[in-house]
Amino acid sequence: MNSDIQMNNPERDIYALSDIANLVRSTIQNTFRKPIWVKAEISEWKAGQRGHYYLQLVDKQYGIVEAQFKAMIWASFAQRIIPYFEATAGQRLTKGLTILFQGVLTYHPIFGLSIQIQYIDPEYTIGELAKEKAATINTLRREGLWDQNRELAVPIVPQRLAVISAPGSKGLSDFEKTLKTQCIGASVHVTLFTSIMQGDNAEQSIIDSLSRIEIDPSKFDAIAIIRGGGAEMDLKCFDELALCRKLVDASLPVITGIGHTDDETICDLIAAVHRSTPTDAAIYICDEITAFLTRLNDAEKHISQIATTSINSTHIKLMELQHRVERSVNGEIRYQKQRISGLSKTITSESVYVIRTSTKQLELLQTSLINRSKDIILKQENTTILQPAFIHKTALKITEQISNNLLYQEKIVNLLHPKNILKRGYSITMANGKSVTDINQVDEGVEITTQLFKGKLTSIITKK
Repeated sequence: MNSDIQMNNPERDIYALSDIANLVRSTIQNTFRKPIWVKAEISEWKAGQRGHYYLQLVDKQYGIVEAQFKAMIWASFAQRIIPYFEATAGQRLTKGLTILFQGVLTYHPIFGLSIQIQYIDPEYTIGELAKEKAATINTLRREGLWDQNRELAVPIVPQRLAVISAPGSKGLSDFEKTLKTQCIGASVHVTLFTSIMQGDNAEQSIIDSLSRIEIDPSKFDAIAIIRGGGAEMDLKCFDELALCRKLVDASLPVITGIGHTDDETICDLIAAVHRSTPTDAAIYICDEITAFLTRLNDAEKHISQIATTSINSTHIKLMELQHRVERSVNGEIRYQKQRISGLSKTITSESVYVIRTSTKQLELLQTSLINRSKDIILKQENTTILQPAFIHKTALKITEQISNNLLYQEKIVNLLHPKNILKRGYSITMANGKSVTDINQVDEGVEITTQLFKGKLTSIITKK
């Protein structure tokens, strides 16, 4: 009803879109006559033609975007304020950075609302970066992660290294060259995990490399994060919470050589070993190996000295023992000779007695054997006279028993002969040349032969 009234109302106010745009522009120009200070986070950063820069600014609360504006830095301002900011703040102007800037709020009927940035306060950004760094450190401490990687001991001889670095970089070249020239007496094997070491994608690239190493950490002794020298503004990724969490969660001790000497990143602080440059990191590894080899050589010399002293001492003891054994053996030999001489005399006298006694016993035994032999011969002669008659009688008896048994077996064989069985009325059925004893041996239609006592019958099976 009200809608119909408005539609039919001849006095309704009608605005052209351009009128509204001009009204908004004049309102903004009257309200914001002077440049204003604005705090915002850069969500997008793009370099345009002719030295202009285009930004997207956001204001977040608890990670939720509550406002969003377009902004630009014209080339005339960019040539002055960007180098000053980066030199003072030690940080590259890029997305993800919170800045405090002075700018002019403008409204264009076609391009909409935007801010023209004329100055950026580097001191504010330095403070914000310090706050972010402190917040990351507090989070790691609160979650109990701060000392986690530093509690992992680097192996005594770290020879298998998983190196995270950019291929072809000077830092990697210095690192590998130092390993080859300084690690004398031991070879160090380097496995490169290619990563972006600066810029917007550096943090995720390094995290991905750590994840690839964790697939089989048993292949390596330690992880080395190597980055050559460069501007401090490129080190922000090493302060990011996600990368720090991934680093402290590594199964292997981490050695950092990120190529800066003035400031330490959070990754440096939480790593098991921190060195300022790739060369220093390589020297640390070589020093560890050299120290071990030195201890090994010292131990070898010490063992050799102990062994030589022990051998000399043992040789002297063996010589003394040899003299003692010789004296003891010579004394024992003299004693045993005396015993043998006494035993020889005793054995001689005893032997004469034994021989005499044995001779008498042998004479008595000989007489007894002669008498017993005569008795046995006489008995065998009597037995031999009677033996032929006994053998003949026994042979006749055995022959008779065998003959009777053969006659009995012959009768049984005759009774079991097939002719006698057929004669009693039985018959033999044959199929395919084999005797049929089971109905399942033949099928219907098969020809069979029946053997009778007199003659044969041939039949065809019609039914079973």
